[in-house]
Amino acid sequence: MELFLLYIWTRLATIQAVSIMLTIVCFIGILIALIAQGDTYYSNEKKYIKVRKKFVIYFCLFLTMSIITPSQKDAAIILAGWGVLEISRSAPAGRLAKKSLQLIEKTLDEYLKEPVKKEK
Repeated sequence: MELFLLYIWTRLATIQAVSIMLTIVCFIGILIALIAQGDTYYSNEKKYIKVRKKFVIYFCLFLTMSIITPSQKDAAIILAGWGVLEISRSAPAGRLAKKSLQLIEKTLDEYLKEPVKKEK
C-alpha cells in the first residue's frame, strides 16, 4: 500500500495536467455542440443531445478533478501538518514538553535570583 501511495505521490502533477487537458477538450466539445445547435440536422437528433450532455458532465467532472488534485508541494504540507498533529498527541511528546517547561522555569528562577552587577 505504501508503494502505491508513493507512486500516486510522484504522479500528482501528471494527474493534474491530464485532468486540465481533458477539461479543455470537453470545453471545446461543448463549444462545438453549441455552435452546431443552430443546425437543424444536429439539434433534432436525440443521440447528439446525449453527446452534448455527456460533454457537460465530463467537463464538470474533469474541472472538479483538476481543482481538487493537490500539487506535490500542497500534499507535502498536508502530510507534514498531519504528522505534527499525530506526534503532538503522543505521550512522549507530552512528557518532553512538560520537562522542557520545567527546565525553562528552573533556569529563569536561577537567573532572576542572581544579583545584577552594575558596570562602571
